[in-house]
Amino acid sequence: PTPPGLRRAYATMPVHLRLAAMRQYIARRIGSMALSLLGLSLLVFLMVHVMPGNPARAMLGERATEAAVAQIEEELGLHRPLPVQYFTFLGNLARMRLGRSIKTNRPVTAEVASHFPATLELTLAAMLFAVVFGLLFGVVAATYRGRAPDMLGMVVSLIGVSLPIYCLGLILLLVFSTAFDVLPSGGRYSDQFMTETVTGFLFIDTLLAGNFGAFRDAAAHMILPAVTLGTVPLATISRMTRSSVLEVLDQDYIRTAYAKGLATPVVVFKHALKNALIPVITIIGIDFGYLLGGAVLTE
Repeated sequence: PTPPGLRRAYATMPVHLRLAAMRQYIARRIGSMALSLLGLSLLVFLMVHVMPGNPARAMLGERATEAAVAQIEEELGLHRPLPVQYFTFLGNLARMRLGRSIKTNRPVTAEVASHFPATLELTLAAMLFAVVFGLLFGVVAATYRGRAPDMLGMVVSLIGVSLPIYCLGLILLLVFSTAFDVLPSGGRYSDQFMTETVTGFLFIDTLLAGNFGAFRDAAAHMILPAVTLGTVPLATISRMTRSSVLEVLDQDYIRTAYAKGLATPVVVFKHALKNALIPVITIIGIDFGYLLGGAVLTE
């Protein structure tokens, strides 16, 4: 937390100095992010080259001749020194030239662009599930501190953090798709509800087409993967919300609100939760990036 003296100094600072301080802070954060990405790219590049195998031979197959392998290495620049390859890779990355897919021979950027809307759609649905129920569970646990709802919420959070998503996904499939047959077991939509692709986002495309049957079908297909992917962030958001709300509930203005006769839901949701959301929002942002990069197992 910022010391009170610094907060008062910032409050009395002229506007142009505030803007300058904000610009410096943003520049430092962007610079730190750039250095982190650069270090990560170097680490991944070196790991790929340390791994056994030859990319050219993987593309051509084990029966490829040495001449064919040498030709592919020449085309891809694999015969060059590693520093040259790395800086060439950075230059291509800056221009979004990621090469061609070994599997389909299409540009990698085209492959990513065609599949990314489905991943983003799943991530948004999972994040919506995690935020809504994580906030609800955390507030209820904090309100009933030390009682049965609090204990139950903490047990659910512990299970959510501990259970791997591939185990949870299989359990949900066995229960809701195999045993009770109430939800589909895979895919984004049923064949009879296929709709024209405009944006790549299935929910938006079905609404643009006015096909509400397809929208409901897409929503039914989204439930199980969204729940599977959103369970871990739900647990972290729930625990963070609980601790943050508990801290706020001990403040004097909350006791004053109770003394004025305000009902518990009004005090908790209107006054306490609003001030407790600052650390929770930070966790939500971190979890969103985690889900976006880790949706492959669920998919």
